Amino acid sequence: MIAELQAMNEAWYGAWLQKDAATVERLMAKEYVYVAPNGQVLDRDAILAIIRSPTYRLYNGSRTEVVVTTIGEDAAVVRHRWQGAGTFDGNSFEDDHRCTMVCGRRGGEWQVVAEQCSANIRPSERAPLMILVAGPYRSGTNDDPALIAANVRSMAETALRLFRAGHLPVLGEWFALPLIELAGSRSIGDAIFNEIFHPISRTLVAKCDACLRIGGPSQGADEMVALAKSLGKQVFLRYADVPGCS
Repeated sequence: MIAELQAMNEAWYGAWLQKDAATVERLMAKEYVYVAPNGQVLDRDAILAIIRSPTYRLYNGSRTEVVVTTIGEDAAVVRHRWQGAGTFDGNSFEDDHRCTMVCGRRGGEWQVVAEQCSANIRPSERAPLMILVAGPYRSGTNDDPALIAANVRSMAETALRLFRAGHLPVLGEWFALPLIELAGSRSIGDAIFNEIFHPISRTLVAKCDACLRIGGPSQGADEMVALAKSLGKQVFLRYADVPGCS
């Protein structure tokens, strides 16, 4: 069975490289579906239209790291890494994908029922995230300036690590504190302070891609996390969970 599946897969990818639409069509199940790396779902007709298009051409391609897992006598999953290059509709492309194929045996012949591919993203290609670092500011300090400064420094140190990992970190304090001083606040927690401090962070959450919660108990930081979740932002509870920071 494994040999049959491997032979079918070789025929499938060979047909794509040779632009052999007839073989691709023969090896496609009627319910075939392809989920592209960008999330687009393409059915059998859409994929056949691509390989038949005079603008589509693969210049090269290779499959590595192939793993075949059988499921009973008539079904299997094939995982592999696909790397190739070509053109379509006048645009050049280079693929480096992790792909999963679902195969089924129909009338004694193996066919491809579904495929899903995800792009391999190199660290240098990963899009940077704008991340709000949320941690204690006043909590546990009894408004002691030295302890508050230590809390801000802790958040800033985390921000520096995020920056060096390729992200854009922000602290609400960086925006709020200069404005609070300029507006004439005389003490932490006065009317001017409350007018600016948390509203700035709430606005930042809406602009950011993610929120990283650090440090100990903090009602304000927890509010930022809850707001980020409600807005569909990514929330990280550990630095190591941030992409590129493990």
